[in-house]
Formats: sequence, structure tokens, C-alpha cells
Amino acid sequence: MDLAMTVFPKSFLWGAATSAYQVEGGNQWSDWWSWERGGKRTADHTTSGSASDFWNQYKLYIDLARQAGMNAMRISLEWARVNPEPGQFSERALKHYGEIIDYMRLQGIEPVVTLWHFTLPQWLAAKGGWLHRDSVSHFLAYVKTAHKALGNKVQWWITLNEPSVYLYESYILGVWPPERTFALWDVTRIRNRLARAHTLAYRILATQHNQVGIAANLFWDTGMTNIPFLNRILEWLPPRGNDWSFLHSIKNSMDYVGLNYYFKQFIKIGLTPPFVSASFLGKNPRTSSDLGWEIAPQGIYEICKRLHKKFALPILITENGLADARDAKRTQFIKDHVSWLAKAGREGVAILGYLHWALVDNVEWQLGKKPRFGLIAMDYERMKPVPRQSLWAYKNIIEEYTA
Repeated sequence: MDLAMTVFPKSFLWGAATSAYQVEGGNQWSDWWSWERGGKRTADHTTSGSASDFWNQYKLYIDLARQAGMNAMRISLEWARVNPEPGQFSERALKHYGEIIDYMRLQGIEPVVTLWHFTLPQWLAAKGGWLHRDSVSHFLAYVKTAHKALGNKVQWWITLNEPSVYLYESYILGVWPPERTFALWDVTRIRNRLARAHTLAYRILATQHNQVGIAANLFWDTGMTNIPFLNRILEWLPPRGNDWSFLHSIKNSMDYVGLNYYFKQFIKIGLTPPFVSASFLGKNPRTSSDLGWEIAPQGIYEICKRLHKKFALPILITENGLADARDAKRTQFIKDHVSWLAKAGREGVAILGYLHWALVDNVEWQLGKKPRFGLIAMDYERMKPVPRQSLWAYKNIIEEYTA
């Protein structure tokens, strides 16, 4: 028997990931739609437009995923589309998302559905977003409505995507809406509300047939001193944008852990405040992505082992990818990360699936459309998707591990 078969069973989810705003583009009800027109964008100042036009061309993308051997796809619902006004829910938007999910199932693609992937309805953002005292109640009303409309079509749910990244970018760095900087008290309040929002949403979504979790952003932290004991201490400190502590706060309300893994983070000690610094930028362009992120496949193994030890829950890789416009490193990137996942599986870690980020080039938040994460390239001038070689290489990897 192929050793890979003993690690990845036929139920293993092989696929790719997207998020609504990033592939559907902006819409007039979203806080990002208005922010695009007046925020601090750090890259191009163009608006997202229709992004990759997934809203209209979803059948084309799902067909390509099927042709590439995938049996799963992560999508998200745009809260603002579904809930454009306070207390009002769009039957049209829910019907369209239902049609997308139905077509996925028709093609043998298991939907993994995220309910919140950073964006907010404008009406809620205008009231303070997650700082508003009723924000959790508004979120739960949206969750109940989405579950009622789509629950019979969806088994895999993700309540929240990368809570700590949202807090860091929006309320520490201030490069995402609402552009608050070092608002530490707000960070604490929102973090607590997000944890409560997840816990209560879990009670709505959790059934004997459903699997519910979050997508947690976790780094492979590596101490950079010459003292091994000190390095271990540094590696256990809570670094920026890292969801370890958030996972601990919701540990009794998860059926699985969703892992978003991208890079190794280097932890250093300095002589000036804040004394401890972190960097995820690699020194060698040959081993870094187009964004300079260090490529470190072993990290996915190290984090899975730690998650297994801490929570004893199965793990779904909900994002793993790199910006690589030339498509020169993506195939090897996937091979190496899947190989390390196989090692974790052989050592007793339950790995449910691997969803590569991303299915198609998209709007990379404040960085705009320049970073290219897709297995499918996007020709934005013609609004035409073009499969990359790595898409078909991924098919071969899937076949190798499931044959």
C-alpha cells in the first residue's frame, strides 16, 4: 500500500481557498467598499472592482477546481451582501450563495464556508463595528439567517478568519479600516467580543453532522539568539497577529482547528524598547515569496504537532500559499508542505485536509491586486482566468497522495 494512503484517506479534503471580498470585489454595502475610496491604501489606489468576478463566473472556477482533482473549496459569505441594512437580509444574496454551493456539490466539491472574513456591513462599521455593544447580537442574527438558508447544504463551517490579524492590521498598525493605531483597549474589547461571537455561533451551527471551527493564523516562531533556552522562551511569547491565545479562549467550542500557515517568524532581542522584535522577511530571495516572506515548509509540521499536543483536535489546513507571480516556486512549495503534513499524519496527528491559498489571484487587502497567490492567474484587463502550470501540478500531487 502507498504510504501516503495510510496518512490521507479518501475523505481527505484537497482543495483551494478564497474569500468573498477578495474574489467578488467590493460592494456598496461593505465597509471596505467605502474605505477603498478614501483609506490609506499602501499599494495601488485602484478599487477592487469585481476582483476576480467570482460572483458571476463561479462555474468556471469550480469547473477548473474539479478538473484539477480537488474535492473541496473554501469560500466565504459577504456579511454585507447578506445583511445590507440593520435587521434586513437579502434573499437574493442568499439564493445566489446557495446556487454557488449547489454547483460545487454537483461537481463533487465539498464547500467549506467562512462567515466572517474581515469585512463588515457599512451600517455596522458606522456604529463602531465590533466595538458596538450589539455587534455580537448582529453577527448572531446573520449566522442564524445564513444557517437557516444554507445549513442543509454545508457541513464545514468557519465562524471567523484570523481574529488576531484583523486586530493587528485595523487597531495596531491602522492600515485597514477603521485605521486605528495602537488602540490597545479597543483590541482587548474586540478580542473578547470575537471570542464570544464564535462561542455563541458555534452553538447555532454545531450538530452531529457539522464541523465548526475558526481559521487561525499561526507562525513558526524561531528564536534568533545563541542561547537555546532563551530561544525557547522567545518562541512561546505571543507575537503579532498570532492566534494561539485566541484558540485557548475558545478551546471548548471547536470541532477542529483551522490552520492558516504562511511563514517562519524570526524573534530577536534588542537593546532598545520594545526589546523583543519579530520579522518574517527572508534574507534570500530564492527562498522567499514575492512579498519577501520566508518559505519554511517544516513549520507546518511543527505547528500541527503543537496544535495536536495542545488541543487534541483534528486539523484542517484552511490556508497555505505564497505570492509567486512567475509561478516558479509554487509547485515545490505545495510538494514540500504536503510532505511535512504527511509526516505529521504518520506521527498520529489527524489532518483533515489541505486548502491551498489561493484558487485564483485576488485583491490582497491593502496591497491591492499586485501580489499573485493564485493557482489560477487573473488577467484583469480582459477579466479572464488563466490556469497556471502549478494548478495541474497540484492535480498530480493530489493523485500521488490518494492513488
